[in-house]
Amino acid sequence: VDLSPPMLEQAKQTFDEAGLSAEWITANLGETLPIEASSFDAVLCLFGTLGMLQPASARCHVLSEVHRILKPKGVFLLHVHNRWAIQGWRALLQNEVVTMPVHQAIAGLQMKLYTQSEILQDLKQSGFHCNHIQCVAADHADGHYQGNRWLARYRAAGFLLAASKPS
Repeated sequence: VDLSPPMLEQAKQTFDEAGLSAEWITANLGETLPIEASSFDAVLCLFGTLGMLQPASARCHVLSEVHRILKPKGVFLLHVHNRWAIQGWRALLQNEVVTMPVHQAIAGLQMKLYTQSEILQDLKQSGFHCNHIQCVAADHADGHYQGNRWLARYRAAGFLLAASKPS
């Protein structure tokens, strides 16, 4: 789902090259999606897309829509940026919505940054069960955070979560 037909075409080409298929829909994530309830086995929301939606009610709406369109036991893969890693100790004092200098070639983008506990709480409130959290880092070849595992929730660039809709 994307508002931009050229972005959907680019995604389709990438999937075609990898021998994958998907359903492509031009729509606004902030609105009710033109998709029947319980119709998808999996939904992916990557590259911090959830955090780009403003205000908070738009993010809650997307999580509710994903829950609505997933089949029971369906899987939701979600990536969010880590507030601690980006703001450091300033995360205690600053708003969780920041202006990114440049993100995905877009300057001045407002983005919600999450702590691990915040995204887990938002998923739970939307009816999801989190099955797995992977701390990720862009500066490692395989994308996995390689540092101290006890500090990962503070130092990883983001979190990749696999959540499911209970049956």
